[in-house]
Amino acid sequence: MSIKKIFVSHSSKTDENITLLKNVCKGLAECKTDKGNLQYRIVYDQDGTIVGGDDWYKSIDQWMLEANAAVILFSKAALFDSDWIKKEASILAWRKNLDPDFLLIPVLLDGLKPDEFNKGLFGVLKINRHQFINNTSNATKIVTEIHNALAKNASFQDLAERNFTGTSYDPLEGILAELIAANSSPETLNKVVTELDLELPLWPPEEYKRNALAVARYLVNTPNESMTHLLDFMDIMQRSMPKESVRNLLNYIKGIWVNHNASAGLPDAQQTHKIIGLNGNKVENYTAKRYCERAWPLSSKWDLIHINETSFTENEIFSDIDFAITASLETVKDERIHKRIERSKLAFIILIPGRIISNGIYDDLSEKLRKRYQGAIILVDIGPDHPPWLPETIEVLMPLIDTEEETNQFDDYQDTKTLFNNLFGTN
Repeated sequence: MSIKKIFVSHSSKTDENITLLKNVCKGLAECKTDKGNLQYRIVYDQDGTIVGGDDWYKSIDQWMLEANAAVILFSKAALFDSDWIKKEASILAWRKNLDPDFLLIPVLLDGLKPDEFNKGLFGVLKINRHQFINNTSNATKIVTEIHNALAKNASFQDLAERNFTGTSYDPLEGILAELIAANSSPETLNKVVTELDLELPLWPPEEYKRNALAVARYLVNTPNESMTHLLDFMDIMQRSMPKESVRNLLNYIKGIWVNHNASAGLPDAQQTHKIIGLNGNKVENYTAKRYCERAWPLSSKWDLIHINETSFTENEIFSDIDFAITASLETVKDERIHKRIERSKLAFIILIPGRIISNGIYDDLSEKLRKRYQGAIILVDIGPDHPPWLPETIEVLMPLIDTEEETNQFDDYQDTKTLFNNLFGTN
């Protein structure tokens, strides 16, 4: 979902215009596109009674700088008597000159006409080059026209379904910021930001939300350091955040060090039916799970199936996989397996240990695995390198894992779990 920040400029000196202002802002805040992919965050002086001061001026300037679009409600008082509106209109017109994608929407109230903006300051600012909304004082109609203008101006990226792909951590960043803000006191967040010397974003205007966003960015913007950053955050917070919330933070970020291009090979293999290989020193007990978390981000709809250490024969291997998929200890027919995999909303990833390749049965086993477990993903642990003897039927996920980094991530994860247990206990 894309959230557009909308700044509303106004000078409302009558009860009617104050009511209209609030109804317009409320209506915009409740607006969504048909698919709910575009929402608006509205900023305005809610009471119409703010007295200017240094902090207030700074906040207003920041809001106008950060906004994706702006609406100016021009009443007669705003047009003829308000220096404040003239200042904001000047800044917003400047924004438009610098950024063609910035949308500026003038709304004419009190019977004002577009030609009244052809002279004076507003003529210099060329406010009249923008499409006015006029001939109405109905809040619902004004909201509809503003919404239509904003939706029309939105990019396809704004309106598309958002997926956690590529190098973007925006969805995760927002989830973490919301989690942190909802489960931390403003005082504790201030302490974290101060001790970690974090840079605050300009938006949103509320300090505790900016702090929460700064912490979220600290946790995710450098993926290879996310776990150590979380450890530092937890140490400062101690037990001031609920145990389950801290556990959620840990679960969200423990896999983001994994290369997104490599992890994309897992769901791709589900479509192409290729057998894929994953290198690394800790694939069976750690790394494969992290790849699954990165391949299906912010979701748990996957099941990583392990082969028992004592299983070497074909029948033993099939028995392990069948039990994991069907929970049956009896022999299961192919049709039952096929139907189970097809109907499930989970992605089944069958992890074949490297020792099975080296003992010589893999060549006969691979085609049987592909046939019996159609729709599942066959993942092979190929060890730390890309061995020259690896069968051509296995497509290795690239780029290869930096095994030193893999070990560092595993160690950092263990340290963070130890701190978690020290804070909250093991139960």
